[in-house]
Parts: sequence; structure tokens; C-alpha cells
Amino acid sequence: KDNKVSVFSKSERKLYSTDYHYVNHLFNGIFKTLKDSKNPKIAVIKAGGEVILPKEYDVVEAFKIKGEDYVFVSRDNDERLLDKNFESILNEGFQIEKIFFNNVIVKKDEMYYKFSPKEKLYTPIKNIVSIKPFQFYPAIIGKNKENLYGMLDEEGREIVPFAYDDIVSFTAGDEVIVQKGDKFGVTNLKNEPLKEVIYDKYSADSKKITLTKDKE
Repeated sequence: KDNKVSVFSKSERKLYSTDYHYVNHLFNGIFKTLKDSKNPKIAVIKAGGEVILPKEYDVVEAFKIKGEDYVFVSRDNDERLLDKNFESILNEGFQIEKIFFNNVIVKKDEMYYKFSPKEKLYTPIKNIVSIKPFQFYPAIIGKNKENLYGMLDEEGREIVPFAYDDIVSFTAGDEVIVQKGDKFGVTNLKNEPLKEVIYDKYSADSKKITLTKDKE
């Protein structure tokens, strides 16, 4: 109404008005606002209108980790992981690298850790010097001290050995491109070679991977 959305509580049979043009539900009657032309930021509110986080955030996303509700927020490149009470759960100095269904991969002082939010436990992931950003679930592409790439699962266990000069993942399927020198091949997340590392180049879309060798 009048370009402002209201939230109807089925259990209370009551309508709660907001000052925002639209909201999305996070969990337990808590909502995030959407960015708009007047303010390209995000707030978090309760159904009754109480503001939990002001309209100052660039990213707000809800996750379930081991069945518990958490919220990832980012503001001016400051990233935090909050519990269901919107309290920060990471110790000072830790950066979030990747969020999984059961764990979070974090980094501090050039060391990577598997973090279990429920137990507040940090487990070092040894011999990893970097993790590729913007890679797709369900694995991590990492580089070791010998500058070779391999893959780890969310527990930090090796699933593809660190034996490649590069690895590239895609949105569709569990296949990845592996590279040795200037040649390419395909393997999967079970480390089952699907195509030998003998191809000169590759391309990929949502349906297929195309490999080229000697113009074929």
C-alpha cells in the first residue's frame, strides 16, 4: 500500500506495516529489506518493525550451518558471521573464505582454518597458502606451498590431489578442468579422471565442456 509492504502474521491474525517497499524473510519472523533507488543498502527488521540492523549493509544472507540459523553480513568490505541473536561468532582477526552446510572456512595471519560455529572450534588446514575465490560449492580449490593446485572438501580433506598447475570449476555438475603445463583435462570431485590431460584448450557453458586437441 502506497509503495510500502506490510507483513501479515497468520498466527496472530495481525498486519504489521513497514517503511520499506519490500522485504524478504530470513528466519523466525526476521526480514531483510531490499535495495531501492533512494537507499541502495539493506536493513534487517522484525515483523513488528523493530530494526535489528540499520539500512547500511551491502550484503545480508541467511544460512543454516549444522541446522542452526546464521547470517552473513557485509558493510564497506567488513564481513561478519552472526548467530540467530545477531551476535558476531568469529574471533577477532578471522576472515570468512567460504560457507558450507556444516562448517566455515576462515583465514587469519595467512593460515586457513575449518571453523565449526556450534562448537566454536578452529581446526588448522595445513600446507594451504591460498584458496581460489568465487568457486562453486561443494569444494575448495586451493594452492599448496609448492604452487600446485588441488581440492578440499568442507572438512578440509583432500579430494583431488595437489598435482596441477590450475583447476577451474563450473556451475553445472561435479566436473572440473585440470591443467598441467599448457595441457588440459577433466576430472570430478571423486578424483576420477574423465579426460586425460592432453588437450590444447577448452571452453564451457551450462550444458557442456568442449575440449580441443589438434583442432579437433
